[in-house]
Amino acid sequence: MAKGWTHITTFDREYPKDVQAEGIAVQEAVVEEHCNRCVFIARCVSDDTFRPPFFAWCQARKKEILKNWEDEKWSQLVNQTIIGR
Repeated sequence: MAKGWTHITTFDREYPKDVQAEGIAVQEAVVEEHCNRCVFIARCVSDDTFRPPFFAWCQARKKEILKNWEDEKWSQLVNQTIIGR
């Protein structure tokens, strides 16, 4: 498990990476109580069609998770091609 992570998210089937990242980000937001301080919480819980803006904590975290995954993929590719690992 990645350093600093304190929970695991399980999905019921294969989802695109952006959906997985959002699920993890929302779970983190709930567990770490970011939702309690979010100005969008009322709309989030009452409107199924609401998409939080990019600057909401959960969406910023989603972007960070996707970037980390991309960086890891890039790092693995570099190690495989250049270093031969």
